[in-house]
Amino acid sequence: MARRRERIGIAAAAVVVAASVFTLHVVARTSGMALAAFPFATTLVLVCGAPGSPPSSSRAIVGGHMICGVVALCGHHLWPVSELATAGMVGVALALMMALRCFHPPAGITPLIAAQFQPDWSFLLWPVLTGALLAAFLARCLEAIPLFRRSGDTAPAPRSIASAPAPDAGRFQITPCCNEVASPCVEDTTRVRPLAGARHAWLWLLHRSQVPWTTVPPAVLCPAPWPPARSASGGRRRPR
Repeated sequence: MARRRERIGIAAAAVVVAASVFTLHVVARTSGMALAAFPFATTLVLVCGAPGSPPSSSRAIVGGHMICGVVALCGHHLWPVSELATAGMVGVALALMMALRCFHPPAGITPLIAAQFQPDWSFLLWPVLTGALLAAFLARCLEAIPLFRRSGDTAPAPRSIASAPAPDAGRFQITPCCNEVASPCVEDTTRVRPLAGARHAWLWLLHRSQVPWTTVPPAVLCPAPWPPARSASGGRRRPR
């Protein structure tokens, strides 16, 4: 059943992206800017194939296309058109998209298109901003339909410490410590038995930092009360 649903979703995504690219091609050809359809064609492929992925978010689509458009227009107005200048604009646009968390790979071709057309500032409104808004709207509509969702679109949420299973109190002997401040992560403060060498210092730091005991490996929990009781002769007696 799940495999059949996946096949239907793939077929539906193929139909939607074909219809969207055909519409985009017709509009771009009638407006005289057929080459400007290239970045939005790849955006539509990404949106229809993985509408829930981070590059398909509204922030990434709109922000990525606008950043690349602004960088392309500023670069071509400041420097003459050349292969080196265009390549540098692509690098600057990539850095800005990653720094502003608007990473959208299809928008990286915008400086190349601007180098061919050499448009004015109205290029940011049409087709950059208009096409980005329509693509983001399509992505949100497809994301709301369960048929277009993919299992790898979003990463699973990390497991919180609060949901971790409690340690088995019957398996390990944990001694209450009365002279330490209680940890907010456990009901009673606990003390681990220091071991020799570097592990002694590590366990001491672990105890002082009040790490939740659900994250401590079982091997380091105290198997007997520590510190050991003193014998009648004044020396330390080994715990049994």
